[in-house]
Formats: sequence, C-alpha cells, structure tokens
Amino acid sequence: MTTEAQTQRAILDYLAAKRYFFMRMQSGALRNPAGRPVKFGMPGCADIFTLLPSGLPLWIEVKSPTGKQTAAQKEFQDEVEGHGHAYMLVRNVNE
Repeated sequence: MTTEAQTQRAILDYLAAKRYFFMRMQSGALRNPAGRPVKFGMPGCADIFTLLPSGLPLWIEVKSPTGKQTAAQKEFQDEVEGHGHAYMLVRNVNE
C-alpha cells in the first residue's frame, strides 16, 4: 500500500513536471530556542496549493487509502469552496 507521504511526493513531482505553480503547505508547532512552542500554518489547511492553467486556485488534501478528514480539514474545505476555490481530497496521483 502506498503511504500518504509517497502519494504527496508523486503529486508534487507531477505538478513540477507540468510546470504548475504550487506550494507545499505545512502547519504544526515547534519549540523555539527558549523551549516555547511556536505554532505555524493554519489548522486544517490542505497539503498542497496550486493554480490550475485557468487560474483557478486548487487546494489538494492528500490521504492514505483509509485516511479521513479531520473536522478542521472539513471546515477549511468549506471555507475555500465558499470563496470559489476548488478543493480535492485525493488518495493517489491519478485522482
């Protein structure tokens, strides 16, 4: 079975080969040198952002074959679709 990370890498490689503009989006937290946690990114943000040739913004959430969206990811999807952006939940590069 292909992992989520392998699928994500395949999608990023595909977008690069097609010469699309794209960004790998990340969120989480790390500790700064003083040991305090510093959050970055937006909770629920999709894994990849790209612009389609038409200029339409597309957000891609990558999941394993059995992975499920979190509540924050569903809220993020609703938010971006409400602004007219496209959103895809994919489990393999062919999707």
